[in-house]
Amino acid sequence: MLLGLLPSGISADKTARDEEVNRHLAACYSEDPRVSYLDIGTIYLSNNLLNADLFYDPRMPYRGKPLHPDTFGQRRMAEAIEPTLAKLMNEPPREPLASMNGFNTAVIPVPQIEQDSYDWFARHHAELELARSYSLR
Repeated sequence: MLLGLLPSGISADKTARDEEVNRHLAACYSEDPRVSYLDIGTIYLSNNLLNADLFYDPRMPYRGKPLHPDTFGQRRMAEAIEPTLAKLMNEPPREPLASMNGFNTAVIPVPQIEQDSYDWFARHHAELELARSYSLR
């Protein structure tokens, strides 16, 4: 399964380039039986506009433009992907995740499941700060 680029609120130029990439991917893989191309970007739109409420960035201290889907945005993504994934696995589609439970699974504490060789969270924030410094230039 190949997903199209998700929409963002970074800039009109990025949106246009992402849409062009998605059109190209759709054309390239429309007849390829080995690849299931899926563009789910519309799940992040409301009245044909990006729904910033489905992204973390606008709520962060630096008030970034919508780029990273939040828990609800990721749930929508999972629900959009699941029917195609079930078909690829020769399984019947399941119920949407929203109907399976009424709680936010992202806040359930779990023990560390892997040993990272670096502090991912610190690295992620360093990259965000670097990107922010470039945007201020």
